[in-house]
Amino acid sequence: MSHNQISPGGFTAILSLTLESTTISIGISPLFQQAHEDAWMVPPLAMVAALLVLFPLYRLFARLGTALFNHERTLSIWESLLLVPLCLVLLYWMVFNTRVFSDVILMSFLPGTPNWVVYGGFLAVCAFASFHGIEVLARVALLVVFIKSILVGVTPVFVLEEVDVNNFLPLLARGPSPVLWGVLESFSWFAEGAMLAFLFPLVQKGRFRHVIYGYLLSMETYYVYFISSVLIFTAPLVSRMVYPALLLVQMMAVGDFFDRIDPILVSVWAFAMFVKVGVYLLILSALLSRLLRVKIRTRLSWLLALLGVFLTDSIVHNVGHEIQVYREYWPWVSVVVLVDLYLLGWALHRRSGTLPLHAPPVPGEDKNESWNVIEGRVTDGST
Repeated sequence: MSHNQISPGGFTAILSLTLESTTISIGISPLFQQAHEDAWMVPPLAMVAALLVLFPLYRLFARLGTALFNHERTLSIWESLLLVPLCLVLLYWMVFNTRVFSDVILMSFLPGTPNWVVYGGFLAVCAFASFHGIEVLARVALLVVFIKSILVGVTPVFVLEEVDVNNFLPLLARGPSPVLWGVLESFSWFAEGAMLAFLFPLVQKGRFRHVIYGYLLSMETYYVYFISSVLIFTAPLVSRMVYPALLLVQMMAVGDFFDRIDPILVSVWAFAMFVKVGVYLLILSALLSRLLRVKIRTRLSWLLALLGVFLTDSIVHNVGHEIQVYREYWPWVSVVVLVDLYLLGWALHRRSGTLPLHAPPVPGEDKNESWNVIEGRVTDGST
């Protein structure tokens, strides 16, 4: 396989890290206040719900990404209008995740450092990876997932001395209603990661199983962290944590073992956030290049990163309040985005019934500016 192609495993790793960044946050966020002791039941139910709702999009519009990034065809006005909400949502995701990650770094490791320095440094790294394409992000994702799998495997062994099983009981103490309400609230968080997969020109027949693998891998990692936290800190305490990222770092420093490997956990989480925001930049720049009808996708990565620094420093002032707003309004935003994706997929599907899988770049275009599908595998033309 050429160095500029992404493997199914790389796609699985990217999707897993995107979902995992979401599931870890949701596991110790205010979203679980309704579920209380039964919070552990919400993630798998929400994941299944998201997968069932989104699966028809995979089946019906498997060529969505390929059709969207095929430079041989011009987008209609209707299709261009449908891209606008996706661009705005991706821009918000990028800014929100940058602020959450940066605040953890500022509070835990770099107190007193100007905010814009951390924002700019983080987004510059993401823009560099996005500029060089999806293959770079896929390789980093594979490495991070491998290290996380090792940590997940050894965590239960070393956390036993901290466990109090009574903290995990009672189960279903308030009936199923709080759990089901938590599922409805948290569905949008899991849909966030899966929606990104639609925009890669690689979700085709034969690759659907890797979406499932990404879900299962993120769920496995999530449950080790979450259940360990519940056993140690009690379910009511975990369910009321309002600043997920920082408290995750603090919670993982349990016992002598975690005191020793806490820097490793923080580093792995940092790379996961790097991959996630890098994916946002990559897809957002590609969408804007199609929307604006310009051939500067890779250059847009740097411009969007600069815009992200400005927006992060000027708009998001209180992360706790932002998380609360995110919780209250995001389910409705998710519905809008899902409808938008279905309409966009339908519009592209109508015009691409004879679309070839091999979509060559526009003549005269720099090969670093396009997405291409070669022999059923994906490249973004990076070298």
